[in-house]
Amino acid sequence: MKPRTKYQKQVVTSNKGLRPIKGAQMQWAFRECLDHYAFQLKHGQTTCMDCGHTWTTDEDADKCVCPKCKAKLEVQRTKRQKAMSSTYFSVLTERKGLQLMRAYQMKAYYRKGQKAD
Repeated sequence: MKPRTKYQKQVVTSNKGLRPIKGAQMQWAFRECLDHYAFQLKHGQTTCMDCGHTWTTDEDADKCVCPKCKAKLEVQRTKRQKAMSSTYFSVLTERKGLQLMRAYQMKAYYRKGQKAD
């Protein structure tokens, strides 16, 4: 789109100096927006898919807390080794008198025994 009006030109010039979002905003989106899983085998070996920590538990609960990273996890009883979670989040900012809403898609790839990407 070629800017034709004053307003459109103002929007285009304000877009040129935008910085990427901060690490704190990405961490917040990872903690609050994505689903967090723990995979549990039949004999009780449980793996946190966020940090990769493995521990053994006798409990048969639907939710648990990782002893290493303290994340609240949803327990899935499965032999799977990998998982993927995806969500959208938006960040509101103000630049040169304009209010901006930037939308992002966050994808997390989980692999048993490894930290999430």
